[in-house]
Amino acid sequence: MRVLVVGGTGNISTSIVQLMLDKGHDVTCFNRGQRGKLPDRVRTIQGDRKDRKAFEQAMQNERFDAAIDMICFDAEDAACIVRAFRGVKHFLQCSTVWTFSVNYDWLPVTEDQPMRLTIDYGRNKKAADEVYLQAYDDDFPVTIVKPSTTYGPQMGVIRQIARDFSWLDRIRKSKPILVCGDGKAVHQFLHIDDAAKGFFGLLEKEAALGQTYNLVNRGFINWELKPCRDEGPWPRGRACRYPVT
Repeated sequence: MRVLVVGGTGNISTSIVQLMLDKGHDVTCFNRGQRGKLPDRVRTIQGDRKDRKAFEQAMQNERFDAAIDMICFDAEDAACIVRAFRGVKHFLQCSTVWTFSVNYDWLPVTEDQPMRLTIDYGRNKKAADEVYLQAYDDDFPVTIVKPSTTYGPQMGVIRQIARDFSWLDRIRKSKPILVCGDGKAVHQFLHIDDAAKGFFGLLEKEAALGQTYNLVNRGFINWELKPCRDEGPWPRGRACRYPVT
């Protein structure tokens, strides 16, 4: 399969690219060439997707079986993609669970949860998703994927609402963990290698066309508890308190 990844050197996309190569697929990345290093077997098309005319022309000059956009952040990005990839058999949009904000009607949060947006990132991603779903009605073969909080070498496990990694050092030194509020805010962390499997597993699946999927780990943690594996339905799991001294 010939796959185009818009991006390819980011937190999640590095694992997607590697998994595609491991599975024997032909991978091309479109990016500015300003971040990271791609594996030797990856073909690179260098450019700026914000230069929409040049981007669309470059993509229309190519032939891909599938495409994945990891850096589509608003409705204009999405409209550009629809024009650029009219000939592709399957397109995956990397959206985000932030489109649901943090005010939920039920748990676990399912794909039909009402969206109450509080930040521009989620609001703009939702606008992009809406462009794709409208395009699907006009036969654009899209699937929308919403990863939860991902972590890997480029982006560690965040502490509640902040990208502050000093808590890891405090654990190593047996110091108390600083907790915001009551510590009950729930997180479902997702390793980038597991996220890659989710994206890869959807490609070329006809039943996935026009669908939206939350890509999350079944287990969950909050900052009052130890991370616990949860093999059953939410919210069943073992509650183990952090050894805070």
